[in-house]
This record gives sequence, structure tokens and C-alpha cells, in this order.
Amino acid sequence: MNKSTKVKIIYLLPIIFTILFAIVACVFAILLYENKWYFAILLCFAGIVLNYIAGVLIHEAGHVIVAKKCRMKAMYLNIGIVTIDYVAQKITPFTFFRKDAGEARFMAETDITERQIKRVASGGLTASLIFMVIGTAAGVILSLITENATAFCLFTAGQAANFYIFAVNGLSSDKTSDGSIAFGNSDYPAILATCYNIERAVLHGDIPEEPEIIKSNNQPIALYFHYLFTALKSGKESALDLLDENMNLDELSDQEYALLLPELIFKLCEEKKLNEKYKSLSEDFFATEPDGVSVLRAHYTYRMYIGDEKWASLLKGSYSKLLEKEKPFIVAAENALTN
Repeated sequence: MNKSTKVKIIYLLPIIFTILFAIVACVFAILLYENKWYFAILLCFAGIVLNYIAGVLIHEAGHVIVAKKCRMKAMYLNIGIVTIDYVAQKITPFTFFRKDAGEARFMAETDITERQIKRVASGGLTASLIFMVIGTAAGVILSLITENATAFCLFTAGQAANFYIFAVNGLSSDKTSDGSIAFGNSDYPAILATCYNIERAVLHGDIPEEPEIIKSNNQPIALYFHYLFTALKSGKESALDLLDENMNLDELSDQEYALLLPELIFKLCEEKKLNEKYKSLSEDFFATEPDGVSVLRAHYTYRMYIGDEKWASLLKGSYSKLLEKEKPFIVAAENALTN
């Protein structure tokens, strides 16, 4: 069996297990309701929806609680019902169906370690597991006490949704999944810890040295920071040479996509190689993303490229004003990329 087949099977396992869980629970619910099987199915469906909403919230709460103990604070939270971006100071309602529905990003208040990153990842899985055990047991016990199957449908059968949240985070082979970070053998947790520590140093006004793990690693998040360090050390051309326009964007997490796509657009505009694919991606991206300094740089470069000079001029003015408020590392990197 080749690697790609194994990966596909791993991706299917949470879905298969969730369907089996739901079928078994619904069969028991139908048997309990006897002649009202249609009512049992409706209640099971309602339970699945409610438990999915609660499950996403509880899973992310698990990350936040452990992160707080590790002296990290949330900078971005997608809890399904709402997404809160603390950096952009933006709240977006009903974000269940984003690529990374249920996501938390943090900023370190002190230097953190790979072990702490693993603990934060396992916090979400632990919260989901506890909720699943309590919810399943509550449905059974309440149904026995009340001699009514409603609780079984809403709580026990409904836990199929929370089981999916637990399984997809615990079993996925994706490097950014909780299971891979908490229990895998890759160097991705160490890279995340390093990136958090770089961001912390930058926010404190420092210009840190580039860590060796960032120089030598091919992970997209590491590539982004290597790109900035290279711009500082060797200039724009050397930095742009690191970016590959043939990168598989579908394999990037939302965070990696938000960091790297503006730089790819910037590179292709600078090199006069922007194709129709990236034009379409550019329009979609700039219509939805907050106006961070790197996004504004890419946006005004893109507008200049397509000949919209008036809009480009306005964007460049906003970029210059925002850059005045940035920390020295960001200012130095941006100057290197625009000179």
C-alpha cells in the first residue's frame, strides 16, 4: 500500500467511524421509541446539530485553558458560532464551514517549548473526550430515570457529531491536526514553538537572529519566516527566489495560506508573471482579508500590475501609515522587500 492510499484511508476513518456511531445510536433510539421511529430520527438529527455546535466550542475551550496555563494568550479563535480575530479586531459570525472550522492561534507571553505546544494540542482532544463520555452517559442515565428516550436521542445519539470532532482531530495525518502535533514524531511542534518565540521577540521590539530550524526546514510556516530573515540579510531578490509559485495551496492551513499567498502574489507581480489563476485568487483574497501590512503591500503591487493606479495609490498610502506603527523587525523586512 503506497503512502497516498494510506493517507486517504486515514482521512476516511473519522467519517466511517462517525457514520457507524450514528447508525448504531439511531437504531437504539428507534427501538426505544418503538412506533415513533420518525420522531426518534428527528431528535437524533437535532442532537447531532446541537452537539456539533457545543463540541466545537468545548474543543477550542480545551486548547485555550491549557494555553493559558502555558502562558499563551489567544490571538484568533474560530469556535463555529463566531470567529474572533484579536489582531485585526474583527468578529465574524457563523464560521462553522471554513476550511479550519474550529481553530485557535496563540501568542506566547514567555518563551515556550515544543512540549508546551504538544500540551496545548492535546488539551482540545482531552476536552472533546470528556464531553463525549459525559454526554453519552448522561443520555443513557436520563433516559433510564425518565423512562423516555428523548435524552438518549439528544445526548447519546447526538454525540456522533462530537465523536467526529474528536476523531478528525485525533486521527488525521495532517501535520496541523491535534493528534499529529500532540503524539506525532515530526518536527512541526518544534517549528511552531520557534515561530511563537520569534513573534514574541518581534512584538517586544527585538530583531532576533534566525534560528537554524527555520533555515533548514521546508514547512510553509518556517518558509515564511525564512523568507523575512532572508529579505533582511540578503535583499528582496534572494527572498523572492525562495517562493515557488507552483506550491500546492490546497495543502496549506488557513494561517499558512494567509501568510504566503500575499507574498506569492507580490513575487509574481514584481516578476511580471501573474497568471489567471493567481489573478482570481488575488481578487478573492483581497476582498476578504484584513489589511495587514504585508497584505497591503501585496494589494497595492497587484493593483499597479493590473493598471488600477488610483486604487494602488490609496492602498500605498494606507500601507505607509500602517508601517509607521509596526515593530523594527517588520519595518526592516518591509523596507528590504520594497527597495
